Amino acid sequence: GGEIAVLLHGGVLLAALASLESAPWLVVAVIVVAAWVKPVFLAYLALILLADLSWRRRAGMMACGVAAGLAPSLIFALSGGDLAHQWMSLLAHFVYDETPGRAWFGWLQMAGVEPDSLSAKAGYFAYAAALTGAVLALSRMLDLNRRERLWLGFSLAVLLIPRLMSEDVFLLGPGLILVAGRATAAGLTPRGDAVVAALWCLCLGGGLAEMADVTTPLALLGFALYLMWAAFGLGLRSLRPMNSTVNG
Repeated sequence: GGEIAVLLHGGVLLAALASLESAPWLVVAVIVVAAWVKPVFLAYLALILLADLSWRRRAGMMACGVAAGLAPSLIFALSGGDLAHQWMSLLAHFVYDETPGRAWFGWLQMAGVEPDSLSAKAGYFAYAAALTGAVLALSRMLDLNRRERLWLGFSLAVLLIPRLMSEDVFLLGPGLILVAGRATAAGLTPRGDAVVAALWCLCLGGGLAEMADVTTPLALLGFALYLMWAAFGLGLRSLRPMNSTVNG
């Protein structure tokens, strides 16, 4: 349930704060154990993607993490027979129809799109690639240090969870606030701090007005779009001096 999810989020947080720089494999191991309970915790491999490691080490750790994290589910699905088939059908019913969450699956439900369709799955991978690329670009353009990249990695991981529930969002804020402040200081408009604050108010106000089923997904979508916009806007600003130099 939700209590277990909170404990797992807390475990990943503690492991990352204590060991990401000195023992990143330990962080991968904690993520893998969490994924044995809920495979969506593999989204936290975004922490490794943003870590101060060589691309080869990052790719190797992430590949091992995905393989180890999905192994129990795959073994059960392939060898469980009718029981596995019934379990997967029941899981799909709850994930796609009953409780799609507040992020990707929830957005699709609001738009009237079947979340288990091929186009929906392809759309998720396109969304994940765009958001991940934006965050990688932001970490570089804003020259974030290791701890700042860690917090941004948490924000990325949360927004990558397709079935995002209320107990999954508490690590979202610091990275968003960090990027908003830095982007605002860099002169990007509209002001990032105002955008993020407005989205938090939308989320909070919707909860108080018992409209969270609508306002929370919209706010989360807004956070993801803001990160993409910030990367795009900062990228354009970085190109202007180059164009001026070439034209001069």
